[in-house]
Amino acid sequence: AELIAQGFCRITGLPCLGQGLLRVKATEAQHQFGLATRQSNLRSAFRLGPDWTLDRMSSAVLLVDDIYTTGATAQAAATELQQSGLKVLGMATVARAILRHPGVTAAGSGSEDQKPRLSPIR
Repeated sequence: AELIAQGFCRITGLPCLGQGLLRVKATEAQHQFGLATRQSNLRSAFRLGPDWTLDRMSSAVLLVDDIYTTGATAQAAATELQQSGLKVLGMATVARAILRHPGVTAAGSGSEDQKPRLSPIR
């Protein structure tokens, strides 16, 4: 995700803070979980990093990640940034997983702890 963010920022001219958000909790790979377990797995997983100096604290943030599946990672990251006083404008991703399992949805309804099945985007 950091390489994607670097490329995005190089093209747009926006600053890239590679140490803006740090993962401080080891988490299991997310691909095997439904939404509820993903959210629990990521609880308290991120902290504001050393790239945030006082002069940058009034900046707005655009999160950049590689893939968006259920939004659990994006939500955990955005929550940490917002609780630190930063405004999160949104999130840019390279890919969006399409969940093809009837019990797993991005909205979190149904049997959330079943493994999602990913289908290629056509």
